[in-house]
Formats: sequence, structure tokens, C-alpha cells
Amino acid sequence: RNNNRLKPARLEWDGSIEALQTKLTSCITEEAAVCLEDGLLEDPGLIDVGVVLGTGFAPWSGGPLRYHSGY
Repeated sequence: RNNNRLKPARLEWDGSIEALQTKLTSCITEEAAVCLEDGLLEDPGLIDVGVVLGTGFAPWSGGPLRYHSGY
């Protein structure tokens, strides 16, 4: 995680779509976890719904936190 929130870390990409999907999904799930840890919201379900409805994160996955936890 990049501690300088105003300047995002550069992502390395090896050219494969799967690697790009994994990297982008990891960024979204990490930020969702930070919101939960920082107490922005107390209910992980609300974060999942907000990201799914607000960004179009894959609805079948249940949201970034549920996707990351393997449900």
C-alpha cells in the first residue's frame, strides 16, 4: 500500500489480461478494506453494495470484501 494517498503507486503489468484483472481487483479490495479498518463504515456489506452499485464491480461476486474473502 502506498502511504502517500495523493500519488498512487505505479502498477506493473506483464501484458496478460488475467494479471491486469487481478491487479485491479486487488486495488479495489484493498481500498475497501482500508475503509473498513479506518471506520468509515462499520458494515462490510454496505461497502460491498456501495462498490457494486457505484462502480459496477461484478455483482455476481458479492462485492470486493466478499470476493476477497472467497465466498
